[in-house]
Amino acid sequence: MARARQEAWVTRQSGQSDRMPFVLVTAGFWSAFDRFAMTAVLVAIAAGFHVRLSAAVAVASAYFLAYGCLQPVWGVLSDRFGRVRVLRFALAGALVGGVVSTAAPSLTVLLVARALSGACYGGVNPTSVTYVGDLVPADAVKRALSPFYAAGGLGVAAGIALGGVIVSAAGWRYVFAVPAVAASVLVVAVRRLPEPDRSPPGRPLAQMALVARSRQAMLVVLCGFLAGAVVLGCVTFLPALLQHHGASASVAGLISAVFGLAGLVWSLVYGRLARRVPRWGLTTIGGVLAIAALLVAATGGRLSTVVVAAALLGGGWMFTNSSLASRAATVLPKVRGTMVSLYVTGMFVGGGVAPALATDLADRGAYSVIFLIGAGVAVLVTLLAGLSDLPQRNHGEAGRPGGRRPVSERR
Repeated sequence: MARARQEAWVTRQSGQSDRMPFVLVTAGFWSAFDRFAMTAVLVAIAAGFHVRLSAAVAVASAYFLAYGCLQPVWGVLSDRFGRVRVLRFALAGALVGGVVSTAAPSLTVLLVARALSGACYGGVNPTSVTYVGDLVPADAVKRALSPFYAAGGLGVAAGIALGGVIVSAAGWRYVFAVPAVAASVLVVAVRRLPEPDRSPPGRPLAQMALVARSRQAMLVVLCGFLAGAVVLGCVTFLPALLQHHGASASVAGLISAVFGLAGLVWSLVYGRLARRVPRWGLTTIGGVLAIAALLVAATGGRLSTVVVAAALLGGGWMFTNSSLASRAATVLPKVRGTMVSLYVTGMFVGGGVAPALATDLADRGAYSVIFLIGAGVAVLVTLLAGLSDLPQRNHGEAGRPGGRRPVSERR
């Protein structure tokens, strides 16, 4: 009976489309937009509430901390209660947070509301990736995730560029109103998605322990941490590099938009190559692009040099993150949500730790050293990502003895 049920599940999996639902791609865009639009409103918030800029920065910090630190919670919840249900809950919370942010009468209320928005929009990424891992055959996951991360790159660019435009034209409150309206539409649209079948999970600590006992799973999490440190960490120093060499703040700020738009363009290349190139080959391409970007950035702070570095780094991020995320979505199917959320957590933590560690070098203007160290770490990430794609010998991807994977999970 169990074998018949498994074969029926494999058949359903094989018949699924290898395309990510458009509503999830759209949700990825708005999640990135909401996150990066924060950088455009800080000065206006400080002026509006007549407080110091440091107080407004605390609002952004609350958002980013909630966005990154609650990723494992979303993973555990989606394993226990279902992907679509948790995604709708997250979008509803983002709607509430956005509405309260728009009407916040004080900085304290705004801080709490932005923390809620960050926590809930932060649930979109891991839950969407997990959903695709549930429904798309394993060999097509890396291709199916490409539009999602491309939309995220576009959201980065739109959040930075349009956020400033909205602040100038209508005020900072409308920057928060736009993603709230989007969340209200998405929370209804997501209802049409079918809920994937999944194995009953264990207790939350048991789910975490299952990931911790898998060498391949922990290697993927480590790769996510290092990739986040290399790309998300180093990209934050590109605007600072330009300003160090005399560029204005407005010009320097657009470099992050170049990074996001480049990811969108590179996603088209990734989508074509993903049909023919194995996952380890795609991560290798991503590593080469990231290494080239950081070596270019290390040569100096000319505008043309930094633009090229940002464009190459956007490609490195698209190839590396999409490939690693697809591996995270297939390495432990029984606790897929938990696994994906831990990968995403590692990525965001790495992106936050790297700038903190490099602060002293940046204060001394030693940006070339920062980028050269980043290039060295990128080499390590590339090698480890290839190792993470090797089959497990002693335990299967879902904890099965003998290292055999179900048909739906074979590459």
